[in-house]
Amino acid sequence: MRGFTFRLEPLLSLRRHREQTLQLKLAESQRALERERSELQRLREEIRARSASLHQQQGRGPLDMGRVSMESAYLILLEGRVAEQEVLVEKLARQVDGDREAVLEAAKEKKALERLREVQLVAFARAEARKEMKAAEEVATTRHVRRSREQEEVALYDG
Repeated sequence: MRGFTFRLEPLLSLRRHREQTLQLKLAESQRALERERSELQRLREEIRARSASLHQQQGRGPLDMGRVSMESAYLILLEGRVAEQEVLVEKLARQVDGDREAVLEAAKEKKALERLREVQLVAFARAEARKEMKAAEEVATTRHVRRSREQEEVALYDG
């Protein structure tokens, strides 16, 4: 509306920018979490595949103990990596939760200012409408007074 200025517009712009920035951070955190979850799944699949391969070799006949020993050591290494990856995934999940909370809080802060702006805009519009109505009433009153005087003058000249 013409003439309306929201005194807190710079703050509202800042809140909008902050919310957008936090949304971008949340999206990046979510992507990182998904990458690390995929890596965790890949490690678990590798453990399953290598374990199945080792069991199949054991069922086929004579075992190459050196190979079995290396496979077992590698499986232990993979299990350690899975444990580390699980810790990382949990950490990233907590970060995503924190980032989501920050976005929600920023959205609330922005929404509160937007509501305040809307309330002030409505109040401004009402005040403008009252001013326009008062001006229209003054014009009508002035016209009425002028017509009344003209009619009185006409009556004086005629009479």
